[in-house]
Amino acid sequence: LGFKLGKKNKISAIGGKIEYSLVRNINFDVAGATFPVRQIAAIDLSVLEPKLGRNIDGIIGAEFFNRFVVEINYVAQTLDLYDPASFRYSGEGEVIPFEIESSTPFIRAELSPNDAESVAGEFLVDTGAISSLYVNKPFVEKHGSSILPRKTVPELFT
Repeated sequence: LGFKLGKKNKISAIGGKIEYSLVRNINFDVAGATFPVRQIAAIDLSVLEPKLGRNIDGIIGAEFFNRFVVEINYVAQTLDLYDPASFRYSGEGEVIPFEIESSTPFIRAELSPNDAESVAGEFLVDTGAISSLYVNKPFVEKHGSSILPRKTVPELFT
């Protein structure tokens, strides 16, 4: 794209360390909504493509979601953006409180697996996750394997 890349850095992520370079001061346009972005990370996402079965040109993060009220309609496969100053919700949905820590949203929820007693936890909200739920190994070790579902899928990132 002709961006001027900054020095290379590494960050830990699912599947290992990822190398990235920062790109500063660009404009981002989504469906006519254009805004300046202070910095982005240029990273090689090709490792995700075989696992997702499609090309990935980028990942939209917290700075984008902080600028708009975003409605994701998975059935219609649309993303609608609204100005937070004038947005008024009028649907029949339910409000779910969440906390943001270091630009990451978390909700408090309970698991009631395999007809066992429910277990409460703090769950990271990831609208791009492939699976409905990932459970952290220390959480399972703390609450026992009865919280695990009877059927599982193979791990995505090995």
